Amino acid sequence: MKKLIQLFLLLFLLYGTDTIVRAQVTVPVREGKPWAYWWWMGSAITREGIKQNLEAYARAGMGGLHIIPIYGVKGFESQYISYLSPQWMEMLQYTVQEAGRLNMGIDMSMGTGWPFGGKQVTREAAAKKFMVREFVIPAGKPFSYPIKTDPTHKEALLQVASLYTAQNEFIQDVTGTVDPQGNIHIKSAAQLRKLVVLYSVPTGQKVKRAAPGGEGLVLDYFSKDALQHYTTSFQEAFEQFKTDKYKVRSFYNDSYEVYGANWTDNFLQEFSKRRGYDFSRYIHLLNDTVFSEQGTRVLTDYQETISDLLLENFTQPWAVWVKERGLITRNQAHGSPGNILDYYAAVDIPETESFGSKQFDIPLYRLDKDFDEKRFGKPNRLTMKFASSAANISGKPLVSAETSTWLGDHFKVAPSQIKPLLDEQFTAGVNHIFFHGITYSPPDIPWPGWLFYASTNYAPSSHFWNYMPEITGYISRIQSVMQQTRPDNNVLLYFPIYDLWSKPKGKSMIQLLDVHYASNEWLLNASVGKTGQVLLDKGYQFDYISDRQLQALEANTRGELLTNANIPYQTLVIPACTHMPLETMKAIVRLVEKGVEVVFVENVPQRIPGFHNYASREGEMKQLQARLKASKNTIIISPLQTLTQDLMNIGVQRESLADQQLSFIRKNHAEGKVYFVTNLHNRFTADTIQLNTSAQSVELYNPLMQEKGLVPFKQAGAKSIKLYLTLAPGQSCIITTYAKKQAGNNYVYQLPDEAAPISLQGNWNLTFTTGEPAIPAAVTTSQLTSWTTLGDSLTQYFSGTGVYTLQFTLPATATLSKGFLLDLGDVREMAQVTINGQNIGKVWSLPYRLYIKPGILKKENTLQIAVTNLSANRIRYMDKQKVEWKKFHEINFVNIRYEPFDAAKWEPVVSGLLGPVQLIPLK
Repeated sequence: MKKLIQLFLLLFLLYGTDTIVRAQVTVPVREGKPWAYWWWMGSAITREGIKQNLEAYARAGMGGLHIIPIYGVKGFESQYISYLSPQWMEMLQYTVQEAGRLNMGIDMSMGTGWPFGGKQVTREAAAKKFMVREFVIPAGKPFSYPIKTDPTHKEALLQVASLYTAQNEFIQDVTGTVDPQGNIHIKSAAQLRKLVVLYSVPTGQKVKRAAPGGEGLVLDYFSKDALQHYTTSFQEAFEQFKTDKYKVRSFYNDSYEVYGANWTDNFLQEFSKRRGYDFSRYIHLLNDTVFSEQGTRVLTDYQETISDLLLENFTQPWAVWVKERGLITRNQAHGSPGNILDYYAAVDIPETESFGSKQFDIPLYRLDKDFDEKRFGKPNRLTMKFASSAANISGKPLVSAETSTWLGDHFKVAPSQIKPLLDEQFTAGVNHIFFHGITYSPPDIPWPGWLFYASTNYAPSSHFWNYMPEITGYISRIQSVMQQTRPDNNVLLYFPIYDLWSKPKGKSMIQLLDVHYASNEWLLNASVGKTGQVLLDKGYQFDYISDRQLQALEANTRGELLTNANIPYQTLVIPACTHMPLETMKAIVRLVEKGVEVVFVENVPQRIPGFHNYASREGEMKQLQARLKASKNTIIISPLQTLTQDLMNIGVQRESLADQQLSFIRKNHAEGKVYFVTNLHNRFTADTIQLNTSAQSVELYNPLMQEKGLVPFKQAGAKSIKLYLTLAPGQSCIITTYAKKQAGNNYVYQLPDEAAPISLQGNWNLTFTTGEPAIPAAVTTSQLTSWTTLGDSLTQYFSGTGVYTLQFTLPATATLSKGFLLDLGDVREMAQVTINGQNIGKVWSLPYRLYIKPGILKKENTLQIAVTNLSANRIRYMDKQKVEWKKFHEINFVNIRYEPFDAAKWEPVVSGLLGPVQLIPLK
């Protein structure tokens, strides 16, 4: 390793300053900065409050806010403003004006709480589900019954009544025989028969977390008429917004949480139009639990119809309606009962989310053990990539993410837990972060102010508020680069949704593609998820692709795949699957015969989904399979583990960064490639890396410390280079390559001599400066431990800043002409460091290290470390004292397990500087 380092340092000196580039980091625009969800509790807002809140967010480095009106605060009912009322619209207009003055943007949910719904939603326009009643008609007996309504559900509307044999063979549709009084009369027959009656009933779901004026039923997401009716109230309210000056940027649709909805009143007509046969002949299937092949095919058609209706009757027309008003759409497609790739692609900004926490293999990273992973799952890059895949394929430049929802319990989330999650989202293709979130709170409300029930709190009441400029600055510096790039993924991975639909799901018969625990079933444990994980583990960059998107692909003369957005891909991978639509197979054959190489894992899909004319269509499928197998461009592999080698055999190269446990994303820019690289594991610290690109100049940028410059490299092949990289666990960087030589500054490598640390020990003087509920007495200690165990009992409840001061003497062997790294060890949670009166910097993420330039350290030194802890101990004190602060309507305030929040039960949370503190000489 020493020889390797010396070689690269020599290359660096020989490289010459005339070939070194200065990093071009653009000043972030609104979208380059992070935004945040902004909950308006009861819409009890004032102009002065809006002004003060927005100014604080702007100073903290925010680029915009997303308004979501929700339930209110007890005791403030007289200040509530009804949603979309003239007064509410005036406040919205003022908010947009003030945000514009501060160079911030405003998005808003198209409703209060979630999902879409409200007082304007009538029973006819509300979400619906099917209800099936089955009657056995004995042999030789007539049957009469009032079926037009159902006695168990007053709002049930008859859709269809079908008569079957005892073996479920269809006899006839008897809906038309219902008399004016709503009764059906069926004559006797020699054999036993069954009457199956299907009703449409309201789900009864009301808007969750609704704000005043936004209460009401949830919208029927499968009905275009219902959507048109819903948008009318918005069109009327927004008539006053005549100029662009007062416009919000976008309307937003939250993740699909329309519980139980699986029907719409014209479903039978829509089904017949789309699937080519009459669904009323098969309604008995909706009441079954065991299905024949025919039944499975019909229910696949049922799910596909539901998927189509959500896309064509809701998402697409909603996007058109918004665009016609000069705005853009943001949409969380996950949770939907359909192909979320198509829903994401239909809008301007596809948005994924991270919900919950996960254990990163980074030293000192900690997980909130109270989070219930079995119930909620955990954030996963494979899931996040659905939004970025749709954006890449459809040519959308922004991919947003709801970030850090329930990352930890209230008052317990540390910035060091946030950064690895951010980095993982960036590697998944996200480039537009939305913090979850900030609650509007009047300036005169005592701490902790108004709070939303689901963490994480990014408001001024947050314990890391004073570090927000550092957090937002880090994000902005990355996003301002990544938003200027284009996709550079070389593999398309087919998403075989028809295999999912071939397995009817529960009583609702639909499969919801959520991002929580259920994603294990539809993605992570399915063939597509396993294939995607193999690709990621071996350094392949890929995008998922849906049937609709695949059918629209073209091929260029180089045998590459081209999307509608003119984005090229080298190959298409089909994970192991059984079902594939005939039109998709036709598209694959067309592409293969134009020179595209397609890789099938384990087999070529054998079955077509759906019931209509399936025998003849499967005959056509076999002919297509024969054409595929006859082509030299068709590759069939088995087992999955050989996939990456087979890809390399056809010239699809991988990035060996993955072998070093480095997570990354590769993008194109105007003059070369951009790699965002992060170390989310505990294997790599420093080594040679190889990048699969040619270059004349290579720039390295540390977005956390803002260190930048060109680095030496050497060619490793016609289209690959090698360079030296230092990246400790928890750190990240941006590597930019250029096709032409650049001029600029050298990058200064920091090469710590980990074998020769200088331990800083002695008597630490700890003085508490600012914080609540009271300032503890100063204390001197030679052992670094949680300050909750030191001094008086006030330390157990203190939330704020304590300053550790140490006088130390450098050993005579220390070389003062060289720099040092100051390693603080374990910090709970953030720190600002000064040495000999000079500001060294702030640390808020792992590893807690700062660079000390030559000339700062002397033989005798004074080190001061101002540590800020969590607010958990302070809220623990308030709950023990029974201070009334949880006074919100509706769900009020819950903990991470959705139990009533009570911090009085907590043990004191570890706080302060734990160390060990070391100076590490640089080589």
